[in-house]
Amino acid sequence: MPRRLPEIPADRPLVLHCAGGHRSSIAASLLRHHGFGDVSDLLGGYAAWAAAHQPAA
Repeated sequence: MPRRLPEIPADRPLVLHCAGGHRSSIAASLLRHHGFGDVSDLLGGYAAWAAAHQPAA
């Protein structure tokens, strides 16, 4: 990811996610370290988001 920082837009909010939340947390920290201001991490990753958004049975 560090080599691809120039490809990431710095002029808009970013929300990062991965399957479980660990890698996106690291990536968000890296972006903040490099001056990206509006960076969020989807806590628990996609798995947690998907579980929270299951249709009611």
